Amino acid sequence: MTNNIIIIGSFKIPIGGNFGGVYQVSTTLRDKLISLGFKIIEIDTTLKNINVTKLSKRFFSVFFRQFYFIYSIFTSFKAKYIFIFLSGGNSYVDKLLVLLFSKLFNINIVIFPRSGYLVSDFKNKIYSFLILLYFSTSDKIICQSLFWKNFFISKGVDKSKLLVIENWVSNYVIEKSEILNFKTDFIEKIVFKMVFLSRIEEDKGIKDVLDLALQLKESNTFEFEIDVYGSGSYEDQFIIDINDLALKDCVKYKGWLSKDVMLSTLNKYNLGLFFSKTEGYPNALLDFIFAKIPILASKIPMVEAVGKDNMVYWDKNANESLIDKVLFCHNNYSILIKNSKKLYLEKYEANNIDFVVSKLLNNI
Repeated sequence: MTNNIIIIGSFKIPIGGNFGGVYQVSTTLRDKLISLGFKIIEIDTTLKNINVTKLSKRFFSVFFRQFYFIYSIFTSFKAKYIFIFLSGGNSYVDKLLVLLFSKLFNINIVIFPRSGYLVSDFKNKIYSFLILLYFSTSDKIICQSLFWKNFFISKGVDKSKLLVIENWVSNYVIEKSEILNFKTDFIEKIVFKMVFLSRIEEDKGIKDVLDLALQLKESNTFEFEIDVYGSGSYEDQFIIDINDLALKDCVKYKGWLSKDVMLSTLNKYNLGLFFSKTEGYPNALLDFIFAKIPILASKIPMVEAVGKDNMVYWDKNANESLIDKVLFCHNNYSILIKNSKKLYLEKYEANNIDFVVSKLLNNI
């Protein structure tokens, strides 16, 4: 295999220092490949501001970036592989020229679909056409879970191209995780501490956090706190909501959580909350798992593919009571700890960067 690989992904931290999952997996993969002796040609697609996603507001930057894309392909003719991290919506248009020129130069194309919005994007005729164009042109498609492999097969994608590799964590994360301990059990009369870690957006379930706090406060069943970490377009309104709903005593907005202290910080909590409505492969779940805390998550197939039977799920569409789920977690905490240990051991084996890169290089 030639030592030159082009990677189209996110390699710069946006304004404010807040970055998403694509940056995390792009940089981790790049660094591991470099350590193995590969020469990496980076083509960066980072949004300067992750809160600005509309193509109309980014048109000129996207337009001029195409010239840089083409130049990079022309000057990297010795590269045998190109890895393309593909998000939803505008990403299909943004990277289309790269796809076509890579095919023209006979570069092997490996697609890494990232976004949970792929499901809804298939209902859009233009997006569906573009997605299938990417898939038909590619040589290999990396599925974030078995759910995605089955979903792509249902859309007529050649299953021989599909390879399941879950999102990965760096050796640094593994090392940080190894020194942490699981909690033994929850002691009554101690405050039950919950944590929400995600982008502060409505579709990430931030309003469900407020609803839960209101229900728990009204029930007065046990003492609790919910700390919220993240950043996003709903951030200012969220702070207003906390004040308007008189929840300042039990819901604390903590802002962005640095990766350097993330696991050690999360490890202090009793329960991780994850209420997103759609996901590709939620890195926040890996943060909870390697922080060694139990998880209560939305019952959506992308999340169930990660946690299987080792997490507690809340099905909002089935009108399940969120407070009842939290009460179950509180009252059956030893069971949750047991399951979180099983989940940790599974991800420790399958999601570390060493295993992932070995599997990737042996199958492309």
